[in-house]
Amino acid sequence: MYQPFNPYGVMPYQPPRPALPQQQIVTVAGADSLAQIQLAPNSSMLVMDQSAPIVYLCQSDGVGKVSAAAYDIAPHKDKAQAERESMDARLSALEAAVKRLEGRHEPNADESV
Repeated sequence: MYQPFNPYGVMPYQPPRPALPQQQIVTVAGADSLAQIQLAPNSSMLVMDQSAPIVYLCQSDGVGKVSAAAYDIAPHKDKAQAERESMDARLSALEAAVKRLEGRHEPNADESV
């Protein structure tokens, strides 16, 4: 018998890839909107507030009752930047104190040296 012509060649078997779950950041428009969050029992989720720099840790208990704890968020500063800002703040405070002290002790016209 003859071999049938296959213009595509032989392709190795590739098992189908599992579908990845959709990942997203859950946001709310303030603490009042947290009551609308629905979670499965014994689960947790991070929720970001759109109106303030706050992140809520929402957790549900065994019967599905949701509770939330609020955490403030701030931009990260590396150690060198934090030290530099601290030194700048101290220098500004010292300069203000020197100006205030110099203003208190102005030489009078009667006090000529």
